[in-house]
Amino acid sequence: MEDFYNMEDYRPDYHIEMSIEDIRLLYTCVCTSIANWPGGKASDQEDLFRVRDSLYRIILDYRFHNA
Repeated sequence: MEDFYNMEDYRPDYHIEMSIEDIRLLYTCVCTSIANWPGGKASDQEDLFRVRDSLYRIILDYRFHNA
């Protein structure tokens, strides 16, 4: 039987529900991690930038719709 995907390339997407307070807290944690970056793989730091920007977009969207 043929596999439909390679397990090494498989990256599922998850959707979670969080309050805006939780989003803000997570955003702060990610920003702190970036500010205190100890070094390591550049791709990990790039992932943090991507997550930070995504969380900030959520915060801005909340502000726009709930101001």
